[in-house]
Amino acid sequence: MTRVLWNIPLVLIVVLGFAGSYQTGFHLTVISSPSPYIQSFINSSWTYRYGEYPGEKTVTLIWSAVVSLFAVGGLVGSMTVRCVTSHLGRKTAMLFNSGLAVVVTIFMYISRPTNSFELLMFSRFLFGFTSGLGGNIHTLYLGESSPKKIRGMVILTTATFLFFGKLSGQFVGLREILGREEWWNILLCVPTCFCAVQMVILPFLPDAPRYILIEKGNKEECRKALQFLWGPGEYKMEIEEMLAEQAVIQGEHSKSLLDMLRVKHLRWQVLSLLVICGCIQFSGITAITSFSFNIFLEAGIPVDKIRHVTLGVGTSEVITSIICSFLIESVGRRVLLWIGFGGMSVIMALITVTLYLKVSLHHITAVSSHRTDLYHHVPVSSAGLKLCNSIHHSFPHFSF
Repeated sequence: MTRVLWNIPLVLIVVLGFAGSYQTGFHLTVISSPSPYIQSFINSSWTYRYGEYPGEKTVTLIWSAVVSLFAVGGLVGSMTVRCVTSHLGRKTAMLFNSGLAVVVTIFMYISRPTNSFELLMFSRFLFGFTSGLGGNIHTLYLGESSPKKIRGMVILTTATFLFFGKLSGQFVGLREILGREEWWNILLCVPTCFCAVQMVILPFLPDAPRYILIEKGNKEECRKALQFLWGPGEYKMEIEEMLAEQAVIQGEHSKSLLDMLRVKHLRWQVLSLLVICGCIQFSGITAITSFSFNIFLEAGIPVDKIRHVTLGVGTSEVITSIICSFLIESVGRRVLLWIGFGGMSVIMALITVTLYLKVSLHHITAVSSHRTDLYHHVPVSSAGLKLCNSIHHSFPHFSF
């Protein structure tokens, strides 16, 4: 198993990772670094087109749309996963998604020379679509291709690549690399290079064995895929488990979310996932990653140091994700979730109290200093959130 795990499966994990959840992580954080330059571009392109300066509210509105359209595209992409994967399969769907990302890169690149902030907004939406679609296919592909005894650890690599993508977006956005005004459109196109590499390598790897057997009904091709990924063997037990699952699926009609909530043995699984996902999304991490430049600027950190400080947030994400991958099978998901959410609760309470004191006692220098210190420690305190997000990626994903 060790020999196999560190050969073909490792290639599959890396190839899927950089074209899957890595894309989501990169696009989430990379938009923060060039934010002053993009707002300046919006201002200049509006002036060039209409012959007058836009109001501050207009620039803010367009800039907010540029940031938020990525999330809208991600939602739409996530909702199309079932349709795309059922018609194309896991591998072909991933290749289609990577090809679309390459096309979107062209739109993003020409948005600056054409003075079109509309093209920038459209590209952000499509990047969100490819990230939402690709990230879900990534998890599905890995889950259906990995051995049962290491499936949790393998699926958790999706979180590792997500956080590594976020760290990469912060790192590449440094002024010493691509964080300059004349290069912001190139900066936003960087992760597509990995999609192009995937389009070269992935055709030589098999589709997910579970998909081949359960949805295509090809037992022999499934066996070949298992042998290619895991090494020599007949894999009778694994194939029998898939056939048993196929028999159950064929006897059931497709369930909606409401149908699953009505089934007693599924209800708590669905509710658990909804609570975990909801708590993560409402924790404020999206605002921290997308508007970190403004947050740290408000905290009093010098402008030339902000991009370096944000690296602490990305580093904590990657480190926590790696630690979780080693602890999840031995410690368990519940304990790690308690640690993560408990840590976040304490930190959020401290931030709330500090901000309240800042408003009420703004004349006290110590309070303002404490607020700045607290924001300096955001990279450390955010580890709790990364812990929960990492564990969330290891839970089974339902298809509705």
